[in-house]
Amino acid sequence: MIKYIINKIKSLFIPKQQMDEHAEYYLKEKKSDILVIENENSIKPKHCSGHLRFRKSCPRCQELVA
Repeated sequence: MIKYIINKIKSLFIPKQQMDEHAEYYLKEKKSDILVIENENSIKPKHCSGHLRFRKSCPRCQELVA
């Protein structure tokens, strides 16, 4: 626990190393420029907006999935 606290204090004073911009260009994953548009009819909500996940006892969730 003491080592953890000491390392946290050290991390405040030691600057983080930044990657060279040329190395970053080659090593980091590139984002695709192509947009993928899915058919709007195939996308269905998995639950209603009343909560964060599907609930089998919720009538609105069952209606959306059906």
